[in-house]
Amino acid sequence: MKDYALRKQEPVSLASSLGNERLKSSTRYLLEAISSGTEPRDAAKVDFGIETQEHFEALSHSVLNGKVTPEMLDASLGNGQVLTHLVRSDKTNPLQCIVFHTAWHDLLRGRIPAERAERDASIFGHPLPEQTSAQERQQEQGRGRER
Repeated sequence: MKDYALRKQEPVSLASSLGNERLKSSTRYLLEAISSGTEPRDAAKVDFGIETQEHFEALSHSVLNGKVTPEMLDASLGNGQVLTHLVRSDKTNPLQCIVFHTAWHDLLRGRIPAERAERDASIFGHPLPEQTSAQERQQEQGRGRER
């Protein structure tokens, strides 16, 4: 990501949201970046699935046009599907086709290695639903190769 200045955007005032203590810090970091046209902090990139300049611009467009409120953004933190839906719901957004994935989404949907997901889930005392272990998957793959 190189150029964080928004293309053809007239920023709306986000000043009141930047000091809103009810918003998560990562949300405030993202709003600060959107407001100033600067690179988002790493925490905001991870929490909001900002992998490219286009991801940042897609969210920025919808926030600056008032289609996505800071509260909506805050509620969608960590949920790639909701972030994607918010951007796609804004019919004025030229980057509607973008898809968001977050590390949090990956953890919950099994897109990270099963061993790590199981370890991380067990730390918080939450078993992963119907998730097979990596060893079971390897055994299953081995059986498929034997056929």
